[in-house]
Amino acid sequence: MVFNWGQEKNYVKITSIGTKSSFRGQGLAHKLIETMIDDMKREGMRDFRGETRVTKYPMQKVFSDFNFRCVETFKEYYDNTMEDALRYNLNI
Repeated sequence: MVFNWGQEKNYVKITSIGTKSSFRGQGLAHKLIETMIDDMKREGMRDFRGETRVTKYPMQKVFSDFNFRCVETFKEYYDNTMEDALRYNLNI
């Protein structure tokens, strides 16, 4: 899910990206992020945020590939697993 809080807050937040296992490794998450950044830049948005689980290394790599910075860790963020979450920011 991608949310645009342009009216309330001037940023876009990525909360969930999922890829069916048979489609993984094709760069679809990269393409989605690239398209989102291009679209939001055209709309004047310059602050992008994302969150992911500490165990979701593929998503961490996607954020890293687009120069997102890990800025915060939320301890025991997810109720069902008590797993930590990482928050990423990208300012353009």
